[in-house]
Amino acid sequence: MTSAMDNTHKRRKWVTFLIHLLTISILLVLPDLLFGVSRRHWNSTGVWAMSIYFKAMVMMVVFYTEYYFIIGRTLLSKRIWTFVGISLLLALVALTVMCVGQNYLMPPRPPKHEISTFNMILRQASFMLRDLGLMVLVIGLSVALKLSENWARIEKRHEQLLASQKADELQNLKNQLNPHFLFNTLNTIYALIAISPEKAQDAVHELSTLLRYVLYENPEKVRLSREIAFLKSYASLMEARMGEGTVRLTCDVKGDPEVAPMLFVPLVENAFKHGNALDASRPIEVAIMSDPDGVITCSITNSYLPKADKAPGGIGISNLKRRLHLIYGEDASLSTKADGNTYRAILKIKTR
Repeated sequence: MTSAMDNTHKRRKWVTFLIHLLTISILLVLPDLLFGVSRRHWNSTGVWAMSIYFKAMVMMVVFYTEYYFIIGRTLLSKRIWTFVGISLLLALVALTVMCVGQNYLMPPRPPKHEISTFNMILRQASFMLRDLGLMVLVIGLSVALKLSENWARIEKRHEQLLASQKADELQNLKNQLNPHFLFNTLNTIYALIAISPEKAQDAVHELSTLLRYVLYENPEKVRLSREIAFLKSYASLMEARMGEGTVRLTCDVKGDPEVAPMLFVPLVENAFKHGNALDASRPIEVAIMSDPDGVITCSITNSYLPKADKAPGGIGISNLKRRLHLIYGEDASLSTKADGNTYRAILKIKTR
C-alpha cells in the first residue's frame, strides 16, 4: 500500500510539473515564437529561437525558485515584505541575465537608417519593461498556483479532520446506544424472572441473539430485511414482558435497500418506555414501508399518558437524531407529534 501511495505521489508531481511547463510555454514561448516567425531577418539567422528559449528558461528558473523556495518561506509564513523584497531582487537579477544573454545571442539587426542614442535607449527600455511585465506575470502565476495548492491541501486536511470527527462521534453514539439497549432489555428479563422463569430463559436466549447482532454483526449498512428481523426479535422480547399483542408490526417493503443499523429500535424503545403499553386495546403500531425509489418510512404510533413535567423521548431519541444527521444529513427526517393520548413518530430515510 505504501508503494502504491509513493507511485501516486510521484505521478502527481510529474503531472504538476507538466502543467507548469505547458502553462509557461503558452504564456512565454508561444508569443515570442510567433513574433519571431514574422521577422524574416531573425528567421534567416537561425539563432532567434535560441534567444526565445533562453528567455523562457530564465523565466522557468524564476517560476520554480519562487514556487519551491521563496513563497513557502515568506508569503505563506505571512512575511509579505520579505517576499516582496526577495522577489524584486530575483526579478532584477533575472532581467539582467536576460538582457546580457539576449544581446549575446541575438545578432545585430542591420539598421535601415541611423538610430539616435536616445531612441536606442528608449527601445531597450521598452524591451526591459516588456520583460519586467512578463516577470511579474510569472511570479504572480507562481504565487497563484502555490496558494491554490496550499489551499487545496488545507481543504483536504480539513475534510479528513471532519471525517475523523464524524467517525469518532458516530462511534461514541453507538457506544451510548448499546448500553442503553442492554439496560432496557435486562430490565425486561429481570421482570420476567418473577413472572415466568421459562420465559426469562427464552428471553436470555433471544437477548444473546440480539447482542450478537449489536456487538459483532453491526456494520455501517445492513439490508432493510435484516433490520426488520432484528426489530421483530426485539418486539418479541418486549412482548414477553408486556404480554402478547402489545406490538403490531406491519411491513410493506419494495426491494431490500441498505440502511444504517439500529435506527428503528430507539423509537420502539421510546414507545414502550413512555407509552401506555399495558393498554391492550391500543397496541404499539409499527409500520415500515419502502418504495421503489429507496425511500424508507417507519411510523410508530402508541398511546401514552401525558405528563406535565416530562415529554416523551430521552437519550435514545436525541442519539437517533444525531446519528441521522451525521449519516444522512438532509436525506433523513424524524418528526414526532402528540395528539391527546396518542403519540406518533415518523422516520423517513432516502437511501438513493
